[in-house]
Amino acid sequence: LIVQYINLVMRNSETKALKPTNLVYVRAKGKRPGDGGQPDAKKARISSKLSLEVRKDLGNRASAGDTEALAKLITDVPDLSLKIVAIMAKATAEQNSRHRGLPHSDHGDGLTISIHVTNGRNDGILRRYIAPGEKIGGDAFGPARDAIEWCKNLCRKYQRTEVLPMIRSDYGDLAEYLQDGCTEKGA
Repeated sequence: LIVQYINLVMRNSETKALKPTNLVYVRAKGKRPGDGGQPDAKKARISSKLSLEVRKDLGNRASAGDTEALAKLITDVPDLSLKIVAIMAKATAEQNSRHRGLPHSDHGDGLTISIHVTNGRNDGILRRYIAPGEKIGGDAFGPARDAIEWCKNLCRKYQRTEVLPMIRSDYGDLAEYLQDGCTEKGA
């Protein structure tokens, strides 16, 4: 396509810098060999206070719109709050018309955490986990904070306005994540 475009430009004008002989082909960016996008095996998942069966039951109730079940999951399953913040940051970055994501006041820290837990991809899939008490931030967006507590507070703050609509529409596979007992696919 580039060569065809260059040939068209060459026919229409006398641009000598864009000759086909001057083109440099660059390898397209994509998946690197050996990068399967799977969760990082070096960092262990945060253990939940709830068993898998209880998480699945609460997840089914939360995906049906039960706010109490969702609040209990947010409090007791730290991975869920990380996942929700990552999905809200994804919606903000995409400028999604249906889900606005994180508001400007919370976007900086949310984006920092999302980039950290998605391994720089900001796609809403957890690939790296945060240890309890680990602080993230401390840059232009403000002082470093306890990431998990901050995510939990953010999820509670936007539970009705952002999180529940995202669950209802299954944006970022959030409803499926809840129904699977808050476990990432392939984890």
